[in-house]
Amino acid sequence: MLAFFHLRSGNVAEARAIADQLLDGVGIEVLVREAVACQLIPILEHRPDAALFVVDDVLRNLSLDESDAETLAAVARNRLLADPDGDEGGLIRLLAQQAAAALDRRGATDMHIRELADFWWAGLESRPTPSAVQDDETWGDPSERALLILSAGWLTREGSVREDRIPLSLWERYTALFDRFRELMATASMEETNALAAELEAEGERLHCATTRFCVPLFHSLQSSMLGANGQVVDLYHRAQRSLATDPTAVNATYRGFAPSAFLLALLDGVSTPSVPWAQVDAVIEVEDQLRTWTGGSEARVHFARAEIAAHNGDLVELRERTDRMFASLAADEEPFDRNILDLVAVRQTALTLPDIARKAAIRVAEAGNELQRRGAAGWLCWMRVRDGDPSGATELAALLESVGGATEEIEQLPGWAMLEALTDADVDLVSVVDALLTEAVEGDCTEIELFAAASRVLRDRAPNDPRGAKLRNDVERIARRLDERNGHNGWSTHLHDRWLNEDRVFGARA
Repeated sequence: MLAFFHLRSGNVAEARAIADQLLDGVGIEVLVREAVACQLIPILEHRPDAALFVVDDVLRNLSLDESDAETLAAVARNRLLADPDGDEGGLIRLLAQQAAAALDRRGATDMHIRELADFWWAGLESRPTPSAVQDDETWGDPSERALLILSAGWLTREGSVREDRIPLSLWERYTALFDRFRELMATASMEETNALAAELEAEGERLHCATTRFCVPLFHSLQSSMLGANGQVVDLYHRAQRSLATDPTAVNATYRGFAPSAFLLALLDGVSTPSVPWAQVDAVIEVEDQLRTWTGGSEARVHFARAEIAAHNGDLVELRERTDRMFASLAADEEPFDRNILDLVAVRQTALTLPDIARKAAIRVAEAGNELQRRGAAGWLCWMRVRDGDPSGATELAALLESVGGATEEIEQLPGWAMLEALTDADVDLVSVVDALLTEAVEGDCTEIELFAAASRVLRDRAPNDPRGAKLRNDVERIARRLDERNGHNGWSTHLHDRWLNEDRVFGARA
């Protein structure tokens, strides 16, 4: 304050000497908190880096309306001196003029306008008013005006706006954008999803919003998985990963907490989709491992990913090792990420090849899971009993399905192929079960190739005139050929033919 009074009285050298002592003695971080901004900014004109630090703090915390003419004037002067031809200073200068005029109107005076002219604009050249203010819809709207001003400099200097540095003048705009993320999970088609994501991303880029750069591709990826947009799921999740990796703390922990679920879906999609190269799958796993500190911590999901690749490629040694390591990680974690889900995924990975692992995992979930998960585990245990020659497994699964009104989705994490196999000898209309399962699935979804193969077999055996049987078989064979081309072996064509497509083989869990 003393330095500012020296400056106002024309003693510039003394004002600057005091400013230097303050900077050296307590530092700019203390000054920006303790000093009055409209007094601090002008005494730092000879220290432009320090002055800009204060200016940017003010721009973040100022309402950018007509409520503080003097602070607006101090900021405008700083920006006009730094960049006389830029729009930033001119825009803030105009707002300062409007604020001063509003004060003068209230007091029936011109003292505030004169104060601007005599002190704050002293020594500044006149410049044309930026053309953007001629648009009444922009300049007359507080949010658009604030965005116009901040886009002229502050947002570029900030680079990526963290949630803990949202400017006050745009607080409602950022939070409204965050509220719209959930809309991405309620879209009905990929066209709608892609259009909404593009709209949210465009707004996020206008706001330089770090949260949007992570959350929009993250939720876009999740919804793409739900809608069966194979390949896009991995690309979008990888984008979200790379955004988060640039500054993990820029996004709050709640949003970061969605990443593990999205990773599981992206990994399953990438492994199952022929167009996704293994190099991209590996890259997603590597980045996920780096981000664990910020998104959940457990090594279990990295082992799950490697186990999924091993299961896909028929590498039983790697599958057993990775599954064991996944279970060990889950047991060691005090707050494991979705242990029951990973246990059920492990059942699917090992049911056909490592039955000892599959049975133990299913029993764990049957005891510890939620209602949906316990039903899924019970369904798996029914399938295992049928596989081992116990027909009561089919009867029990049929009763379980009836208890949920035939809603196959209520038996969580029991794949459709396993449900169809286990129910083969039960007193149920298996074609109606196929109808229910296909209603839940997206046509052509590569992650459902085994369901499509099993459904094709059921339809060809029990409803030979149903054209879906032949179509599903053709789709399965086409996807399998492409998988084999990517993988470099014919494992998937052989697996699908031997278990489901070969009509000389018995269909069912004992196949």
